[in-house]
Amino acid sequence: MKHLYLLPLLAALTAHAAEERLPYACDNGSRIDISFSTDADGRPQATLHFADEALILPQVPTASGTLYRRGEIRLRSQGDNALFEDGKGNLRRCTRGTTPPASNPPAPAAASSFIQIGGSVSYLAHATLPPDARRRTEIAFLLALGGFIVEGRIDLFVETRDEVIVVDFKSDAEQDASHHRAQLSLYRRAAAGLAPGKRVIVGLYWLRTGEIEWQAEDLSEATLLDLARRAAEALDNSSA
Repeated sequence: MKHLYLLPLLAALTAHAAEERLPYACDNGSRIDISFSTDADGRPQATLHFADEALILPQVPTASGTLYRRGEIRLRSQGDNALFEDGKGNLRRCTRGTTPPASNPPAPAAASSFIQIGGSVSYLAHATLPPDARRRTEIAFLLALGGFIVEGRIDLFVETRDEVIVVDFKSDAEQDASHHRAQLSLYRRAAAGLAPGKRVIVGLYWLRTGEIEWQAEDLSEATLLDLARRAAEALDNSSA
């Protein structure tokens, strides 16, 4: 299981722009949609589209290629390649386009009982997944949350025609889902952005017992923002 970490943004987040979004596949497995346009005064800008919000970076002078920047967040593009710096020293190398995996990676062996369970909470009587279901593992994502960026990986992402099932594997000695409520709340938001318009179901797979526990109610946005601020403060204190 990959842990989330939060990165402060030094810019305002805006609604999605109407310009054409160009997909960029990045070296950590994540994907960023970018649209290029001009502002009201005709100045070039790039918009980074995250799961449910967007960040606008104005173009600034540079010796080579094209550079868009707001505060310490930078996007440098040259041809079909782009470099994204998140302001905390993390660099993503991205290429225009999407590169689907050669084959769906196999699900972890411990999750085999989940695969025999169906595509929604109502399918719990050992039903099978619909034939159109697509299973993927270790799905990287970036999620804008207020003044922060959340980066993480989803252990198991199952997508059907109408819904998405997100499962995180846990080996905790004590099965207490409340300890992971914030994480699943963020995963649901991320999955909704990855599969717009589809119903999203999130849950935990307890490796010690083989049980699945679904999350019915997420934390509020205000609570998630408060947790993000506290996490950012802890990161700042640890690096001071």
